[in-house]
Amino acid sequence: MTPSVKGLGKIPVIPAITGTWPLNFFPHEVQIGGTTFRRATWAWPLYSGVVAQYREATEYDAMHLMIYRNGSFVIDHLDEANPADHALEHAILDVPLATTLVCGIAGFGLGLVGGLLLLGSDS
Repeated sequence: MTPSVKGLGKIPVIPAITGTWPLNFFPHEVQIGGTTFRRATWAWPLYSGVVAQYREATEYDAMHLMIYRNGSFVIDHLDEANPADHALEHAILDVPLATTLVCGIAGFGLGLVGGLLLLGSDS
């Protein structure tokens, strides 16, 4: 499938789609309103109160469904690239700030360790 909108990353759903989670468990796959969602394999762990996340079973422009502790759910955005199918593309398009921070911290850490190892080899 070809993305309908290219280069926008996280695309807002306005108004957000909300409802009550119809089950008391979280299966691998579920249908809501005729749309198939799969349990997210790559899920941001810091959403407050979110107990499970699903993404629409499509490679691009996948609705991101979040279920909260109180049994409600919300779909407030589409992920341009579904990370289940395109993890690297998702990291660049949909979460560029987090990706930049992680790469920067990793680069700093590797540079620091490499510098310390080089300094230690002079002795």
